[in-house]
Amino acid sequence: HNQRVASPYLATVAVRFSGLLPITRYRYSVSDGNQVINGSFMTMPDDQTTPFSFLVGTCDGATRTNPMDTFQTMRRLVQESDPPVLFLATIDDVHYVDSYTVDDPTTGFTSTGEPQLSGLGEDYAIGWAANYGMFDTAGKWQMVDRQWVYRNLPHVCSGGDHSIAGNHCRGPVGHHTYHGCDRSPGGLQDTALAEWDAFFGDANPAPLRPGDQYWGKEVGPVRMVSTDMQKHCEPYDPANPVDVPMLGTTQIGDVMTWLDVNTVPFKILFLESGFSRAGQTWLEYHAAEAQAWKGDLDARANLNGSVGNFIGIYGDHHSMHSIAFDSFWTFCPGTYGDSLSVGHNFSNAQFGWSGQLQYLLSSFNKNGDNLIGGFLHVIVHANRAPQEIEIRIVDGGSGKVLFARSLTHGVPANQFS
Repeated sequence: HNQRVASPYLATVAVRFSGLLPITRYRYSVSDGNQVINGSFMTMPDDQTTPFSFLVGTCDGATRTNPMDTFQTMRRLVQESDPPVLFLATIDDVHYVDSYTVDDPTTGFTSTGEPQLSGLGEDYAIGWAANYGMFDTAGKWQMVDRQWVYRNLPHVCSGGDHSIAGNHCRGPVGHHTYHGCDRSPGGLQDTALAEWDAFFGDANPAPLRPGDQYWGKEVGPVRMVSTDMQKHCEPYDPANPVDVPMLGTTQIGDVMTWLDVNTVPFKILFLESGFSRAGQTWLEYHAAEAQAWKGDLDARANLNGSVGNFIGIYGDHHSMHSIAFDSFWTFCPGTYGDSLSVGHNFSNAQFGWSGQLQYLLSSFNKNGDNLIGGFLHVIVHANRAPQEIEIRIVDGGSGKVLFARSLTHGVPANQFS
């Protein structure tokens, strides 16, 4: 057992098991003497030839009741998919906890205000507890299918900008007004990240560097890594961009070292925001850092398609799309369907690194009047020769595959077909 204190009123406990068999479903129940919660999970493969799949989503909003039925679709896929779905990765905005407030008469838990305004750890803790469906009055989080997914599918994630206070610590100032991050001891960032660690620190894979949040995970023939912008990204002003770090040299070095191996063929980088163009993008707002990373990527045989293949997956953009750059492809799953969609009607001319838009589904206007919901279904065909990865963009409401492409191991420049 490992207990993390999330606040003076809440605590989280992790229980670790050993001796489990690979690719086996285990069922569990948790009881406090009054309420019993049941769930299950399937273990990971212990070889590189067992096929499996996983899901990737982003932006699980706090204001709507999921009219797209995305979690119902995910539940059905978990129950029916062959090869099996082993885990869900939420990349950016697990919950918009920075502005989420709770007033629950059943338990008596009440937020003193928006966590980004109060700066109190207990407000963040109550918000994360609501994310897990612990309060009757937080109706969205009581959705049966959403809770089933959380209880029957292991969840790995990155917090996203809203795990602290908006886009890189902007707080309540405004969407295009940046005042910098309070990174002083005991400041807003320390307070918010302490609560994140309490709720997610034991659920995520181990960080690549102690005390940090970016982690690496290897499953079968795939090695993946999730970056963290929150402790490293410097605020920027889109109207007057200054070339400042987004990930920082230390994190980039750790990430590339983790990915640059010849023991597995496929490498995936989960980036909290986009690689190029539309929204908060790496190349446009942090050009020197992004260009240096791209040059490094192209020079590594284990990542550039010579020996190993590389894939970029990111969140935050509220539109489902795929971009083919000159030496790798990227995919964005949109939102889970309960956030406002943002119209990103970008053109190919806007992308750096010779990027070409391969697929786009977004709101027809920036008011988000037509909600879109979706996720990625990543299928690892580990039993094929050569091995393949297939990435499907799935409509959250219907379950229909909207766009699908495959990457075969050994294809130069990481080009999908």
